[in-house]
Amino acid sequence: MATLYVTSLEPYSGKSALCLGLALRFKEQGVKVGYMKPLGWQGCVPVDGQCVDEDALLMWRALGIEGNWELASPVLFSAKLVERSLRGPLTDLVEKVKEAHERLSQGYDLIIMEGPADLTQGLSLGLSAAQVASLTEAKTIVVIKCHPDLPAEDGILSAKAILGGPLIGIFINDLPQGRIPRCQKLLTPFLARHGLQLYGILPRDAVLMSITVGELSKCVGGEVLCCEDELGELVENFMVGAMNVDAALKYFRRTPNKAVITGGDRADIQLAALETSTKCLLLTGNLYPSAAVLAKATEMGVPMILVKTDTMRTVEAVERAMGRTRLSNPQQVKRVEELVEEHVDLAALRERLGLG
Repeated sequence: MATLYVTSLEPYSGKSALCLGLALRFKEQGVKVGYMKPLGWQGCVPVDGQCVDEDALLMWRALGIEGNWELASPVLFSAKLVERSLRGPLTDLVEKVKEAHERLSQGYDLIIMEGPADLTQGLSLGLSAAQVASLTEAKTIVVIKCHPDLPAEDGILSAKAILGGPLIGIFINDLPQGRIPRCQKLLTPFLARHGLQLYGILPRDAVLMSITVGELSKCVGGEVLCCEDELGELVENFMVGAMNVDAALKYFRRTPNKAVITGGDRADIQLAALETSTKCLLLTGNLYPSAAVLAKATEMGVPMILVKTDTMRTVEAVERAMGRTRLSNPQQVKRVEELVEEHVDLAALRERLGLG
């Protein structure tokens, strides 16, 4: 049995998506795959009377795993837990993770573990990335999200210094498609000099960066006025409607699958948005739309969402939300599996993990 620990340097780097894609592809190849997130979050989902980390819940359901939910995320991070750690070492947590890993390992060829927000989170609990990798004898990979002004080499060397021997390689995520060949050409020999391998570069993808209408509504604290059965639709972009109607039509036609943010009193902008590829309308200022516009949106199946905040604050909330939600949509799950199949060297990773 092998264990692969997927970590990152920062939050929202794509760990969950990579774990899901790898697990589904390996499973399709006949590998028996289990999953756990050793250090989960207290703000999680109640399931069968237990509190379960949301990522762990998604993975177990996607992989069809059944059993004791406590094994999915044995330790849940909280302020109380950190306070306990200040009084002395929490050896019970380490033993809890070790026992969960051993119990979950039975009957599987591979356990994929997902790390916390970064490499140091959980250090005071004895459950940082390096500590968990050592505890479970896991081979570790680091997901590095592309940043225009931050060289990937710095992050790679930082990860190498922190993780040491368990680190076997790197994934680059969210790289514009046109930059992939050059990045691959430069990083491959660099990694080889440090005893590491580049297992894949995942391109930037609109579907994975999208958010469902329902999630978007929650993020802005909105009230859904119509078309609640369409809340599972994916929003890939957003636009602000604050111009005259002629300009708005030209503007809106440029971008598909979007949310349009506009004042609740701008019936002209709302109708213009409904004539183009719009997934939902966010009506700011706590201003209700006219009955005619609401009827039109209902007829076209486009949710209208009433938001109490002004346009600027609503835009800020949407910007924070885009690309930072979990893969909850079947379209996204299918897409991440396709990207892993196309852009990840699964054969090399299988060999390194001893899976044949």
